[in-house]
Amino acid sequence: MLPFLSLISRLVFINRKQFNISEHFVINIYAYSQMSIVINVVYILILWSPKLVYYSSMISLPIQILYFTWVLKKIFKLNMTQTILKLLFFLVILGALFAIIIIGAGIYIAVFTDTFKEVAP
Repeated sequence: MLPFLSLISRLVFINRKQFNISEHFVINIYAYSQMSIVINVVYILILWSPKLVYYSSMISLPIQILYFTWVLKKIFKLNMTQTILKLLFFLVILGALFAIIIIGAGIYIAVFTDTFKEVAP
């Protein structure tokens, strides 16, 4: 996932030539690693309760998105309007990439597997 996140963050900040794609990769590695440590520690602490694990897994993705947004806001010194616009642009690109992957997987399953073949009576 990190190469995709790095590519998307580079596309979002294409107008700022401050960092190249490999530097975006390093930024995303640091942010992802910090969030992985926090989330894994939380999971270990609440492992005894399936309900808490469920709720924490539901909120972990929005928290990760907010943390990545905060990191990129601090690095690129964005104001609130710029931050929200960049976040929306990031989510649009991520959604489009996700849709392309889902459509491609569906086409692959329909064409190259027996999933949708009729069963003879």
